[in-house]
Amino acid sequence: MVQLTRGVGGRFRSGRSLTMIHLYVVLATVLAVTRERAVSRFREARHDDRGSVTLEQVVIGLGLLILAVAAVAGITAAVNSRLSQIN
Repeated sequence: MVQLTRGVGGRFRSGRSLTMIHLYVVLATVLAVTRERAVSRFREARHDDRGSVTLEQVVIGLGLLILAVAAVAGITAAVNSRLSQIN
């Protein structure tokens, strides 16, 4: 059995349509709250410097790696050019 209740404008609504309206209101509220939290976190993260030290360490490490590879390549080239003089 479906119960009828008075809705907006004095119209009768079934319990099922009220349930759908309730569901819509709850989902809209959850969506609004979730969106606001996400926007708030993105605003905070934009002005946050956490992780910058790690990025600096990565850049310095890559620079040192490139220097080490260049040094090994230079030493290898020098040894190969003088290899004929050693024999």
